[in-house]
Amino acid sequence: MTCESATEAFKFISLPNDHIPCHIVPELEEFISKLYSATSEHRKVNQLRKQLFCTGNRPLHLIPPSSATLAEHCLRAAYQACQIWVRSLDMLQCAPLLQALGVGPNNMKCGNRFGQN
Repeated sequence: MTCESATEAFKFISLPNDHIPCHIVPELEEFISKLYSATSEHRKVNQLRKQLFCTGNRPLHLIPPSSATLAEHCLRAAYQACQIWVRSLDMLQCAPLLQALGVGPNNMKCGNRFGQN
């Protein structure tokens, strides 16, 4: 992994997107894998999770997120960075609705604060 490829991946997800293309995901996974374990040979987040879990030398809260969770987090971070912070000084806010991005009661299981549905 080169710094240029990681930079390009982060530039891409900083734009308003509703999905992450297949060629960006491996770059992000490799970057996260190196953050959590610089010495590991694993380039995929799920493989690294398994290795770190099986060795037992890290608490669960210090193991990286799964690949699917990482992709969702990237979409949320891109939404926040591009749609909220970049436009925070605009007089008229025109941020897209979260429901358009697949977030909301129609698209995900939501419960009340006690965990009941």
